[in-house]
Parts: sequence; C-alpha cells; structure tokens
Amino acid sequence: MKPNPPRLLWSPSREMEEDSNLQRFVRWLKKEKGLVFHGYQDLWLWSTQNVEVFWRTLWEYFNITFEGHYDHILTGTTMPHHRWFEGTRLNYAEHVFQKYDESVPAIIFKSEMEALHEISWSELKKKVAALQRYLLQSGIKEGDCVAAYLPCIPEATIAFLATNSIGAIWSSCSPDFGAQSVIDRFAQTRPKILIASSHYSYGGKTFDKTEVIREVINSLPELIKIIIVHDIPNSSPIPSGLFVPWSKAIEQQEAELSAYRFIIPCGFCIHRAQPDCPKPSRTRTEVSYWSISNTSPFTIM
Repeated sequence: MKPNPPRLLWSPSREMEEDSNLQRFVRWLKKEKGLVFHGYQDLWLWSTQNVEVFWRTLWEYFNITFEGHYDHILTGTTMPHHRWFEGTRLNYAEHVFQKYDESVPAIIFKSEMEALHEISWSELKKKVAALQRYLLQSGIKEGDCVAAYLPCIPEATIAFLATNSIGAIWSSCSPDFGAQSVIDRFAQTRPKILIASSHYSYGGKTFDKTEVIREVINSLPELIKIIIVHDIPNSSPIPSGLFVPWSKAIEQQEAELSAYRFIIPCGFCIHRAQPDCPKPSRTRTEVSYWSISNTSPFTIM
C-alpha cells in the first residue's frame, strides 16, 4: 500500500515568485549575460558547475561596495584554504543599510511577553551608530571579539550590526545554554565585551540567568565591559565594576554610522588563531558570503 503523498502546506503566489530576488537575478542574467535557465534546478546546476562565474555575477548583481582590487574570484584548492575576491575588503553592515527604506520597517518583533511592534530603519541606524561609537570608545577594534548571551530580540540585531560594522568578531549563544556550555564557547574567542540578557521567557515562564552570567564573567578574564539587556526588577545585581546597562550603551546622542571595511575571517575557529586554542586553528582567509534572498525587512519572531 502506497503512503499518502505529503500535504502541501504553503506555496508562494505567482506575484511573490516574480518579485523575489531569485527571479530578479534570473531576469538580470538573461538581460546582462545572455543566460537563460529553465527552472530552479537548471540555475542551481549552472551555479555549481561554474562557481567563479556564478560568484562574479552575484558580485555584480548586488552591486557590492568594496575597496581594493581582485585578479581572481577564487584561489586555493581545498577548504579552508580557499580565498574569495582576494585583495578586497568590504563590510556587511554597510550593505544592510544600503537598503535603508523608511517606507517599510527594518525589524518586526513579537515575543511571548511583548506585543508586536516595529523598529524603523532610522531608529535601527541610530541605535547601531550609538552602540558602534560606544564600542569604539571602549577600545574595541577590528579582530576583537564581542560575545552575546542573548535571545532572538532586536537588541541582538543591533549589537551584531554595530560589532560587524567595525570589523570586530561576533560570537553568540542562546540564554537557554548552561554556564559551562557558554564558557566552553566564549573562552575560545576571548571576548572583550559581553552583551547579555539577565533572563529570557519561554512557555509563560521567566528564567533568571544572573547566576550563569556571574560564572561566565569569572571565566573570561579579558572582559572590559559587560552590557546587560533587560535586567530583572528587584533582582540581585551582578557584582562587577564592569557592568553597563544597555540604555547607557546606546544613549541617543549624535552619532554617525561609519563603515570599516575589513577582511572576513573563515575557518574552523572564528577568530585569529591563538597558540592555546583548544580546537584546530585554520588559516585566516579572505571570503565574502552572499545569498540570493529578498531585500525584505528583518523579521525576528
């Protein structure tokens, strides 16, 4: 007896398909490069058999802003020793804000404990610029690590973009991780700043993470600041002279968002190789990551 075929739960409308970045890319390839594809499988096969051509066309299609010069799209024979667009530097956060559009929200957010609300592009940019300035004033520079112990909240997006914008390394994990799991991850990256939420909510319950944060702080000797998001009212404060509330780190003073173009590291370790790194280190290579995706606003649920 044959099993029943799976039930289709959702399918995009024809209009949605035609308005997707994927279809716009296909139309661009036909107009600019004379390439015609008959369906997604045909496009995918071409992209895997013509890797350098595929990435060069993406570089052109997305109008990548960069500095430097490249002679080859790809060099090297095996991962992680490939180098992409070697000789160039770019910034992901810079490209995110190139799509700045006040007619649509930048972030749409809802959680168990909060009603649906939106963050405009202008508000997002102001907060990212303010946090970028705070990180720079704290001495954070390209190659330093900022660690985040945060749930999926707008503050995580703001912190990531501010960190990325100056070429610092972003390392994060969910607050449902226990102390030792967090320490095992962050100890490898030697963060100078920790951004953490003192609690998270799930299933209608609030889970206090202040004890975990205390343990993590004690295990990360290179920390110079701990930025706390969403502290629990009436809870015992985290005993550290390095403590800074999120509100202070993003004080809305005049700040312009600057783009620091940098080389993105690639390899097993997400930081420059350290002599005592507990995992195998890999060569720091130049690489850019891009995907065929819609230019829709961020949606964090």
